[in-house]
Amino acid sequence: MPWTVPLPQDTWGDRDTMSFLREVHTRIKAASFTWNPASVSAGATLDTTLTSASVPQLKGLRAGMAVQVTPPSSINSGLHVTGAWVPADNQLTVRLYNSTAGALDAGSAIWAFMGVLP
Repeated sequence: MPWTVPLPQDTWGDRDTMSFLREVHTRIKAASFTWNPASVSAGATLDTTLTSASVPQLKGLRAGMAVQVTPPSSINSGLHVTGAWVPADNQLTVRLYNSTAGALDAGSAIWAFMGVLP
């Protein structure tokens, strides 16, 4: 006979489940947005800070939140997202790097992000 320990969730009532879901909802922020990043020179990096004033989907991001940015599938070959962070509430900074020998302009497309509070 295997030895098992019940999981805490096995004894949760509706109130406990709703509290857990509310906590998850307040700690995770994910959305997509349309963005046209500026042209990036050959071999250069470009940091761009977006705010909720220009991208309403960023409302709810909190300073220090761990964030991941997903570029569109149509992004230029050689243009890389090398970093993303939340410098202040409702803002997102994205760092793009151009590894090619010529300037690259990604053009307007749909980007996505997900931020998680610790």
